[in-house]
This record gives sequence, structure tokens and C-alpha cells, in this order.
Amino acid sequence: MIYFRSRGAVFGECWFDDDSPNASSHVDVLALRQVSSPVPASHCTPILTLVSELTPNADELLAGFDRNCRRNISQADRRDGLSMEFTGRPGAQIGAFRDFYNEFAKQKNLRPADGAWLQAACDADRFAIATVWQGREPLVRHGYITGGKTILLHCSASLFRNGDQEHRALIARANRWLHWRSMLYFVEHGATHYDWGGVFEDESTPERVGINRFKREFGGQPVRRFDCLVARSARGHLRLGLKRLGDGWRYFGARAATVRLRPSRAVAPAKAALPETPRSADA
Repeated sequence: MIYFRSRGAVFGECWFDDDSPNASSHVDVLALRQVSSPVPASHCTPILTLVSELTPNADELLAGFDRNCRRNISQADRRDGLSMEFTGRPGAQIGAFRDFYNEFAKQKNLRPADGAWLQAACDADRFAIATVWQGREPLVRHGYITGGKTILLHCSASLFRNGDQEHRALIARANRWLHWRSMLYFVEHGATHYDWGGVFEDESTPERVGINRFKREFGGQPVRRFDCLVARSARGHLRLGLKRLGDGWRYFGARAATVRLRPSRAVAPAKAALPETPRSADA
């Protein structure tokens, strides 16, 4: 179990159905991540993800990728001079990983990494880092939730240090190559499934479409899972109540941001009627 503190409450976090919570643990909120069915009396969020089956036969695994993905991996193997570093206990490297991810997040306008959670996951031996290097330059880093038969891609980061198309193509090949090599590593260590950490059900932006398309290249199957939060103390009930309130405000704020105010109609002078302002589609 991963223990961490969030806004005054102590969380105990378990991943997947085979990670049983410790009944004697003193936590305010029990977080059951990526479970197969909703947990009664919990704050539950449905998640759509992709899961790749990790077959022991490397050729069969590669054959499940689409043609573009296989071509990129082959090119990376032949000409890019890449090497992979895998760290199963990255406590000493977690600061470098966090900084790398935060620089990526700044480029993409994403939230920075939660340093306290990363450290807690390392302390629980549930976090691993895979890095693809070209010479002395790290090109892509992946962070994984480990510890069971299913491996979950928790976060991924790559840095586009310039707008050069050749460099971007290198990063794209290196990213696919790192997923492939990580899968092979996990197969050797007994894993059976590779969870892609979720896909967007709302493909309303080109970036979301691109992320989903990239993950689907590896042939994973869609799976519905659930993140469930269970209050186990008065402080836990308060913390989840505040979360529900915050979620509600964010939902209505997002809805309000999509509504365009209809322009007010001018009062036309007599015998000079103005044409009616057309309504927008989402007014």
C-alpha cells in the first residue's frame, strides 16, 4: 500500500484487484485504483483504459502492434543508437525524474508531478522508471506502477528542445522503442498485462486524438475500470466531501466556459428593422 498525505488527510492507495488493503492500517481515505467494479459507499470514478496482454513470445507481442509502430521500433533499433535504463527502486533518481517530467509538463501546460506521492510510491516499492538514452541525453522517461501481474504506465515525459522535425521524429521513435523494451523487461519479470494508464473518452481536441491514436498502435484492448475512494474516518469523510464539492464547481465551471453569450439585440428605429442575429450552435 502507498501511504501519502493530501490536504490534511492520510491516504492508503492500492492498485488493481489483487492488491488487498491492510485492514489494520490507520488511514483517513482508502484509494482503490483501477479496480474492475465499483466499490459500495465510495466516491467512484469510471475510467476507460487500454490493456495489452504481455505474451512470452516477443515476435507475437510485436506482431500485435500496428505497421507504423513496428516500423518506428525497427528504425530506432537500426539507426538511432538507443539504450534503455530501468530502475526498479528509483529512490535516488526520483528527483531527476520529477524535474524531467516537470519541464515536460511546463511545455505542455500540464500539472507538475506530485513529489510527495512519487516519494511515497518509491518508499512502498511500487514505482519504477524506464529511460531511453541517446549517448548521454535522456530522450524519454516512463514512470510505472509495479508490484503485481499488471504494470501500469503512470506517466510519460519527453522533451522537444527545439522545433526541428528530425528531432521530433527521433523522440517519437524512441518513445515507441522504450514501450517495447519495457514490455520485454516486464515479461521477463513475470508481468502478464500492460495497462496504458487510461485513454480519453472525449476526443474533442487534436492532442487527445493524437494521444489515443498513439496508445492504440500497440494493440491494447479497451477495458473499463474504476477509481474508488472510501472514507475510513471523520477526517476522511470531510476530505471526500470537499472533493465532491470541488469536482462539482469544476464541472459547472467547465460547462459555463463553453456557453457563448448571445449578443444583445439592438432596438431598431421605426421602419428600419435589423436582421436577427443568428444563434450560435451552443448558445
